[in-house]
Amino acid sequence: MNRFEKIESFIKKINQEIGGLISKDRPHFPKALRTFEERRIDWENSGIRKAILIQPTFEATGVNSDLWNFTLVAWAWINNARVSYFRLWTKEIGELGN
Repeated sequence: MNRFEKIESFIKKINQEIGGLISKDRPHFPKALRTFEERRIDWENSGIRKAILIQPTFEATGVNSDLWNFTLVAWAWINNARVSYFRLWTKEIGELGN
């Protein structure tokens, strides 16, 4: 079973609300760096680029598909310098409102 099957409808709902683009497993990265499953929603608003990275939790005993990590990333170029913001949330599958 696809690890994302349990939360796919949640991802699609969020994407529809923000008008983003969903990508899977970083297809633009070299194959050697694509070692785990991931979903990503990208969008832009008023010149600020944003992304939500969605990954299951990696534990010593394996991958926990009941505990998900959401990382919000925002960045913009201001005076030729990249300004970035990161924030991480971890949610149990029951908290996602499927």
